[in-house]
Amino acid sequence: MPGSAALTFSVSCPTANRCLVARSDGSVSVWQSGSWSAPQPVLPDGTVAGADVSCASTAFCAVVDTAGSAATTRT
Repeated sequence: MPGSAALTFSVSCPTANRCLVARSDGSVSVWQSGSWSAPQPVLPDGTVAGADVSCASTAFCAVVDTAGSAATTRT
């Protein structure tokens, strides 16, 4: 996985070919059809350090951190 120095906190897979990973550095990576995307910050200022992610569909996910902050991401 690109940028693997960050820890993975949570994985959500809305389909068998697509998963989103929330990482300790506040970024998310997408696995689709056998390859990983480069990590992207959930928020531009990096204030959400991913702790849990849930994807309702292949296009919409919610990320919640340990401080109770939440953000949504369209993947």
